[in-house]
Amino acid sequence: FRYVAVESEDELTKEEAKIWLLRVYNQENEFAEASAAMRQVRKGMLTEELKADFHAAEAEYFILQKRYEEALDVLDLAIKAEKRKRVRARYTFIKGQLYDALERPEEAYRAFSDCLEFRPEYAMEFQARIRMAKNAGNNNAADLRAMFKKMLRDDKNIEYRDQIYYALALLDLSENKKEDAIEHLQSSIKESTNNQVQKASSFLLLAELNLEAQAYAPAQAYYDSTASLISKD
Repeated sequence: FRYVAVESEDELTKEEAKIWLLRVYNQENEFAEASAAMRQVRKGMLTEELKADFHAAEAEYFILQKRYEEALDVLDLAIKAEKRKRVRARYTFIKGQLYDALERPEEAYRAFSDCLEFRPEYAMEFQARIRMAKNAGNNNAADLRAMFKKMLRDDKNIEYRDQIYYALALLDLSENKKEDAIEHLQSSIKESTNNQVQKASSFLLLAELNLEAQAYAPAQAYYDSTASLISKD
């Protein structure tokens, strides 16, 4: 890529090579070199397609350094320049994750909702809906609850039922319905077959709810179950 960025006879190819070089530096966590590569890209020469690629690579540069606010600014530029719906869906989903990490639930909810507008593949659509539940305010809870109950009746969601019940528990907690949340978390654990991460998350939330209620014996048992499921790292 260094060679092409200098020696290519096609000016646009030079710029594309610089973008790929930026991506390589990102993946190698060589951020000083990545920053230099970003500065060398002649943005005025880029096509819309290359603009989308460049701004996505910029966003990755900031995300890998946990500079989420800066990542959001350039990610919006990537979404605007990108023409492929499936890629726009992916970038919009990442936008929701960034708002979630910044603890800005209203904006996270809106981003995950916007992701659905691009009709992503089902796995992403499902995860966007789950994350909407996590970031839902009281104004959105009723509609999401109806949607999740409908999803529970759909056979294509059998392997996802543990996550759906967990999402319902999050909605319960947003409305301070702790007993309902505990029931949904127990259903989540019962339905879980091969998703150890989800099962651990359900056990952990049950442990915290019991600890909060000063029910120490069940809290200890749920924490023990959590510890047995989570990976060493």
